[in-house]
Amino acid sequence: MNQDLDPQLAQQLEIERLDKLYAVLAHVNQAIVRMPTQADLFHTVCRVLVQQGGFGMAWVGWCNAATARLEPVAQHGDTHGYLQGINIYTDIRPEGMGPLGTALREERSYICNDIFNDPATLPWREAARRSGFRSSGAFVVRMRGAVAGALSVYALERNYFQDKEVALLQDVATDISFALDNYARREARRRADAAVAEYARQLQAMSRQLLEVQENERRLLARELHDSVGQELTALSLNLSMIRNALPPETAALVGPRLDDSQRLLEHTTQHLRHVMVTLRPPGLDELGLLAALKDHAQRVARRSGFILTVQGSEPRPRLPPTVEIALFRIVQEALNNTVKHAQATDITITVEGSDGRVRLCVTDNGCGFDPQRRAADGSTTGMGMTTMRERAQAVGASFALHSARGAGTTITLDVVRPA
Repeated sequence: MNQDLDPQLAQQLEIERLDKLYAVLAHVNQAIVRMPTQADLFHTVCRVLVQQGGFGMAWVGWCNAATARLEPVAQHGDTHGYLQGINIYTDIRPEGMGPLGTALREERSYICNDIFNDPATLPWREAARRSGFRSSGAFVVRMRGAVAGALSVYALERNYFQDKEVALLQDVATDISFALDNYARREARRRADAAVAEYARQLQAMSRQLLEVQENERRLLARELHDSVGQELTALSLNLSMIRNALPPETAALVGPRLDDSQRLLEHTTQHLRHVMVTLRPPGLDELGLLAALKDHAQRVARRSGFILTVQGSEPRPRLPPTVEIALFRIVQEALNNTVKHAQATDITITVEGSDGRVRLCVTDNGCGFDPQRRAADGSTTGMGMTTMRERAQAVGASFALHSARGAGTTITLDVVRPA
């Protein structure tokens, strides 16, 4: 406060300054709520201090631990290049013994009410003279309890910083520190979320890779069964026929029933083998596509169960990636198994639709339905089946939805978004 002023006028000026600082504090608190980043907050605080608080300049410096230098990260009001011509450090070199360096080392505010008569400001007096600064205040900013930087404000008159002004500016620095802790927590959450998302992405990629390995092994096993075991069973059937035809009548009459039984067992074994091969690798999927494979499988299930199965829609064009096709097929396979075993249904409809870069597959039955949450909590085999289907869908990036209620049937919906 200028001691040469009339006391009444000086008091009026003091009131005006405090009103401005209260307004600054209010604007800073609003900025803490609104500003999305630390940099935005720093720039806003500096601007508010100059425009609303009437200071000549305000800037925020950030401590560089490697160089011990206080680096400007935001400023407002530096029209004469004050910050371009100065160096401020946090150690005990001459450029570190000024107001800011002292404030940071001693972790306290430093007030200089007469820049040109304070020995600590000697290295910066000429720059202050060009800018018209007469007094300054340095206020420590913390992050997670540790000194991280400083807020520095400059007034165009001597003796500006009195007790009330200092207290209000310390509140500003404290509020900034509080905001920095919030930003740090938000950034930590963002990094944690990113780490979880990356882990999920890696897990999905690993699941997809495991499914690919599994399906390749199934394909190779089905081919091996067809090419070796299947051919050997066929040869064995021919041998039995040739043996029967080569037997004398009296011998044929004696061992004929046993040969007939062996032939029937061989036919049953061949049928079981074909069923195993179909289970290992759905016929027609590679050559004809998803819809054709689903129709073939539905016919087999219908013949075995007596259900009415309808497959409708159109083959997705262009075709989905092989890993996605086989995953969707396996999910439908599991859904039909669950329906046959548990749903008490008579009618099942499988629908394949594609539009706007999206493929949707639905499996709907008119069975007894169930409570999905209660079934999963009971740990039933159906719940396990739902978990398997959901995991298969997630592994290929498909969304899985199940809707069911007691007495209202069940619908499983799979959505696949084609890559752009």
